Amino acid sequence: MSNLLHAHRELYKRSPDEQFGSVESLFTHCEAQRNVSRDVWRPPQDVRPQTREDSLILNAGADGDLSLNDWSFSQLCRLALVSKETVNRVAPDTASRILIDTMPTGSKPLQLMVTNDTLRSIHGVAYSRLWNSQLLDVIRETGGEFIPPPPARNGGTLRSGGGLSGSRPSGFSPCARTISCGTRWKSWNLSGNTREISRSRSVRSDA
Repeated sequence: MSNLLHAHRELYKRSPDEQFGSVESLFTHCEAQRNVSRDVWRPPQDVRPQTREDSLILNAGADGDLSLNDWSFSQLCRLALVSKETVNRVAPDTASRILIDTMPTGSKPLQLMVTNDTLRSIHGVAYSRLWNSQLLDVIRETGGEFIPPPPARNGGTLRSGGGLSGSRPSGFSPCARTISCGTRWKSWNLSGNTREISRSRSVRSDA
């Protein structure tokens, strides 16, 4: 039930560029996103928070400077074991010094998922990637009758009971679908522009 409520909230808070009229159009978007993305492995010593034009960025050695989104910034703070809310309250230069002093310094590499020059996720070696388009392949095979709600005359959607859902948009949200697989309880949340799917080898989801 919690997954369904989360999907419902995500569906109706997404901006128009994150809404899709069909599973096929969402798949096309995710496949194009995958084609311009890559996984980069770097030792912790090569990953350095820095500032550029009053913004916090991450230098990834040979891969250059990467901008952060909200999801990768949150992951970076978790890796450094510092509060995201605290780091958000200080100046970018102070934030970079905090993260430099608290980032992991071991020998195990960090996995960075990069799209163009944006860092979309960062985590350790305990996760393997499941791309959005791979998950959508499963949805397309098993959910052939899965269609968005029909639009109402006022631009909203019709509920299954026939009532109107106000001015809510119709279509699919990138983060509004979950799927359970296998005999052991696993859940993968399909993400949008802010993050990709990662599946833990210990059967946990990177949600």
